[in-house]
Amino acid sequence: MAEDFEEYINRLHGALEEIIQGADHKLQVASQRIFEIELQLESERANNKELQKNLSQIADSVNQVPDEQLQKKISEYQTREKKLQQEIVTLQSELDSVHSSRNKDREDLQSILTEFKGMLDQI
Repeated sequence: MAEDFEEYINRLHGALEEIIQGADHKLQVASQRIFEIELQLESERANNKELQKNLSQIADSVNQVPDEQLQKKISEYQTREKKLQQEIVTLQSELDSVHSSRNKDREDLQSILTEFKGMLDQI
């Protein structure tokens, strides 16, 4: 009887470890994606600053209203930047959810193992 419980605990532990490993993998993927988006966002910001600098130089040199195409490009970069920031927020939320789920799984596993160890000690 005790061997059956011990085997059951070992299988349960293995299954929960697989769940935790899956959550860890999702966490790594989400972290990598956030890192990539942050790099892309920095690149977009640098491009946006360069466009604004060029636009300012053109406006100063010709003393006219800036070129409509440059304004359009700046607007496009700003729109992309907002979308990337929104994606970062979404991914960060998913990452927090994975963290929370993984911590809960670990707590549940610890509770189950403690309970079964108590049962085994009684046998």
